[in-house]
Amino acid sequence: MATKKARRDYRTKDGVKLPGVTTVIGETLGWGKQALIGWAYKLGKEGRSLRERDDAADLGTLTHEIAGALLGGEAVDTERWTPEQIEKATPNGERVAAHILDRYEVLHVELPIVGARCGGTLDYVLRARSDGALVLGDLKTGKGVYDEVTVQMGAYADLWEIADPAADFFARCAIFHAPYGDTLAEVEISGDQLDAGSRVFNACLDIYEMRAACAMVRP
Repeated sequence: MATKKARRDYRTKDGVKLPGVTTVIGETLGWGKQALIGWAYKLGKEGRSLRERDDAADLGTLTHEIAGALLGGEAVDTERWTPEQIEKATPNGERVAAHILDRYEVLHVELPIVGARCGGTLDYVLRARSDGALVLGDLKTGKGVYDEVTVQMGAYADLWEIADPAADFFARCAIFHAPYGDTLAEVEISGDQLDAGSRVFNACLDIYEMRAACAMVRP
């Protein structure tokens, strides 16, 4: 059973559809694209299928759901998943939730926010038990945590400030990196890095919005 994470539908109060943060980044940034092409070529030479990536994405989505259920008190929709998928993903989701609860107070889980130009869903809004800082949390289950993540988190930090200008700013971001079969690690993105990511994302958003003006008129 293949189950892809549904795209969220971000709309203004007037019903105008807006792009999501990950859509904007995916269609404009291009960092690491040559590496991705090389990886796909390598898979083809080895006779392997891109379906491997889809299977990993499915498990990543289920890990998000399990961790979110444990942190937010909601049940996982088990009908969407096979027993094998649930058995494999459950320990990963459980260790992510345990790690977060040990270090943070959970304020929000899977929080969707719609801004003036785009929308996005924040995995976690957290309060650090160590120093009381407000922390943006995000779960990644792939092989690595790449530079593009800073751009994504910078965009989410902007959306948070738009949603509630009176709220605390994020002091930092914590990426919970939980690849299957490997150690769970917490990767920090500083406040300065979030600011830099925000500037890059806004440039990407400008490009995304101006793309239509560059469209070729063909007979």
